[in-house]
Amino acid sequence: MKLEAVNLSRRFTRIKGDANYFTAVSPTDFSLKEGAVTVLMGRSGSGKTTLLNMLGGLLEPSTGSVSVDGRDLYAMDDDERSRFRNRCIGVMPQGHSALSSLTVLENVILPHALYGAGEDAEEYARELLSRFAIADISDVRSSELSGGEARRMTIARALICRPGIILADEPTGDLDDENTVLVLETLRSLADEGASVLIVTHENDAARFADEIYRMDGGTLKKI
Repeated sequence: MKLEAVNLSRRFTRIKGDANYFTAVSPTDFSLKEGAVTVLMGRSGSGKTTLLNMLGGLLEPSTGSVSVDGRDLYAMDDDERSRFRNRCIGVMPQGHSALSSLTVLENVILPHALYGAGEDAEEYARELLSRFAIADISDVRSSELSGGEARRMTIARALICRPGIILADEPTGDLDDENTVLVLETLRSLADEGASVLIVTHENDAARFADEIYRMDGGTLKKI
């Protein structure tokens, strides 16, 4: 799937201070190529996450548009966009957004249970848990996980609907060296299978897996 953003920007209103707003992302054109890994680097606070959230249909831009295979995300109503995003875009957010009352397996299956097609997702969910070396804790409540385990569960959940676009925000946070390589190799292999992959990070590890590298600085995007 092809994702394309045109003249995309985001401003936030200030509650205090002399200026009425600040610009988190300056107007920019950006696209993700099918079958490629794009890495977006930059310091914390540079606007990387804001850009990713707009690309993923999670944050309405101040200007511009985001289209997936020619369909404008922000021309959809909230329900249509949620269903489309769940089916086509796998978002791996920073932090942990699991439901503490559910097990690891139940959390991974949840997006498919909400909007997925009729097929049983459990077999693929277990395959993902094995891929990320957390199959042995499939019945553990998410509230009992370590930071690294929770991170790998979040990644598996983002992949359960087999999305054509993958947006990963600091996917290797909380991971040791071995699991960092495992996650990056998995994202690389998904791109090799045809997915459009964006990795947002402030670390250098992802660069060797990239087809294209960008840097965000003060809300301005530049290709390296």
